[in-house]
Amino acid sequence: MKKKKPLDIGAMPLGPKSSPSQPNLAALFSLIVIFAAVAAGFWLFFPRQIAQQGEGSVEIYLEGPTPLLENGSAIVRAFSSCGRFELLLDGEKVAEGTSRAEAVLSPKIGQHTIQAKGGACSDSVTFSVIRRECEPTEREKCLVGGCEGEKTCIGGFFSECVLPRKICVPGERTGCTLDACRFGRMECNACGTGFLECLPDEITADTANSMVCPG
Repeated sequence: MKKKKPLDIGAMPLGPKSSPSQPNLAALFSLIVIFAAVAAGFWLFFPRQIAQQGEGSVEIYLEGPTPLLENGSAIVRAFSSCGRFELLLDGEKVAEGTSRAEAVLSPKIGQHTIQAKGGACSDSVTFSVIRRECEPTEREKCLVGGCEGEKTCIGGFFSECVLPRKICVPGERTGCTLDACRFGRMECNACGTGFLECLPDEITADTANSMVCPG
């Protein structure tokens, strides 16, 4: 009896056979990752550089009374974060600097403009210089409701009319002496700041001061 020849089925594969397209996909994926990284770096770096070039400002600070009085002075300071600039008063240069500039101003009466001008940014401030009303030690008489008071000079301008302190009630009457022997009465003025002239009184005018004048 003939022996059957065993079927030759070949060597069994050890695992799934790799597709020839997989290496190409891996390379393509690597290229995509590299391109994305480069694009992200460009997007993060270059716009930031452009933004930084456009950033910055210049600001003006005027130190002094507002409005400024004639014959007075004020200090103007400017600070810049966008490069070199000039400080101008009514178009005339008074100072310059890279990050800061300072000047002392004593302008005439009128309206004035301070400008800070640089290559990338600018700022401006408008202020007034007005006439002084009085000198520091000057005083002026004034009236309020018929009562005399006084104004004092404060910061170049007169204050409101200030009345003297009240010492009595308007219309109040009190006794007084007409002379060494007679009494009278005097009345508190309408402002309450003092008494009027001592006048004879019907009741006391003829009454002698018994301590001084014998009866």
